[in-house]
Amino acid sequence: MRLSHPIQIIGWGDTPTEDRFSVDNPTVLRAIERKLEPLVVGSQQSEHERERYRLELEKVRAHTTESVTKKLGIVTRQYIPEADSTQLARQAAERAIAVAERNNPNFSREKIHLIVSGGSTPDDLYPSCAAKLQYLLNIPDAEAFDVSAACCSGTQAFIETVRALQTGCDMYALVAVGETIGSRCNDHMDENALLWGDGGSAVVVYASFSDNRNFGVQDFISRADGSLSGTTRSRGIGVHPDHRRFPALNASMEGRGTEIYQWVIGPIAQKLKQFLIDSRISVDERTFLLPHNGNWRMVRRLGEVIGIPPERVLNRIAERGNQSSASVFSTLAHYAELGYFQRNDQLIFATFGGGVVYNFIAYRWP
Repeated sequence: MRLSHPIQIIGWGDTPTEDRFSVDNPTVLRAIERKLEPLVVGSQQSEHERERYRLELEKVRAHTTESVTKKLGIVTRQYIPEADSTQLARQAAERAIAVAERNNPNFSREKIHLIVSGGSTPDDLYPSCAAKLQYLLNIPDAEAFDVSAACCSGTQAFIETVRALQTGCDMYALVAVGETIGSRCNDHMDENALLWGDGGSAVVVYASFSDNRNFGVQDFISRADGSLSGTTRSRGIGVHPDHRRFPALNASMEGRGTEIYQWVIGPIAQKLKQFLIDSRISVDERTFLLPHNGNWRMVRRLGEVIGIPPERVLNRIAERGNQSSASVFSTLAHYAELGYFQRNDQLIFATFGGGVVYNFIAYRWP
């Protein structure tokens, strides 16, 4: 999409990594075993259910601390049970607003006219997280809405913000998401619980006719393949009768993790490669991939397909795990605070999630 005027990120923030919230691989493995062991011999389960739990327990027991890190790239993750998703989004948003105030003297939170949020673990289907943030952040009269795109919710919210900011200049918007997918999801009932971690992230976005159009958002694409919508789904959130069977939220991959991996490194990687060609984005030594933090093996392969080596595939998988929709802008905030990016650096955001939805965004650092 050709943008009519420059749109830039002027503030970024995420939730801090705290030792008291860090949960390592042995802890998660033991928690899953404790959940599954009584179900394998339980009299209330059918024989079919006991066998399913037994097979899951076998998979978990085959893991070691080292094998989890080798397979997923995860050393530890954050569980923040004292906060809900909205609180994490608010914490990240406050940090992003503070950075924006430093970077742009003309900015103040009262000038934000749009707040967009979303995520895999909303506190409520409604009211929206964005509406609650508008009140909690004391931002009067801002438009506010959520998007629902699972792990793509953060980048989809960003894309919707860019589209909205095309209608005018000297406009500010906030994109903020919070995820409690680690502490809430899967209830340590299967191997997938190893993936998830809590977190929040946010960016403040600015549109202006006066800025150099060579910087900021260069291009983006958002697509869905509904034929694969059964590949991943939430369990326990929603109004469909199926959800009543699940007492806890379960981000189920329907036992199709290998298929998802092949989908990402195959068709999605080729679509990302074509996106860069169509957008006339050249990959060089200052091009960085900031992918959805699914797992290290997957995103490293995604980088290889488009010519980006592992050291320039930026992520927070090792210390945060999979933060779902918060992962990309959490990565951005972390590296931006380190002063990692230089003027003219090319950032490629690439996310994929339930739906099946995928988002690509090309961004040049100003």
